[in-house]
Amino acid sequence: MSLRSLFDLPVSMGWRHLLFANWPVDPDVVDAHIPDRLTVDTYDGRAWLSVVPFTNVEVRPTGLPAWTGLNLPELNLRTYVTYE
Repeated sequence: MSLRSLFDLPVSMGWRHLLFANWPVDPDVVDAHIPDRLTVDTYDGRAWLSVVPFTNVEVRPTGLPAWTGLNLPELNLRTYVTYE
């Protein structure tokens, strides 16, 4: 099995201990840090930044029992954009 085919395997997992923490920011600040083909998505004239900590639980190839899975902490840093 090639390394590439490992990434194509269906995976089962769950999310636990999830938090969405959001901050409004000036859209120009975000726009300076994204590719030109993207447009900052706004709500009430503000861009939004989110910090999303959570735990991936029981991460495993689909079909294996849950006890074989791993629990992995993850942290997402997000903003919201549209494409062209």
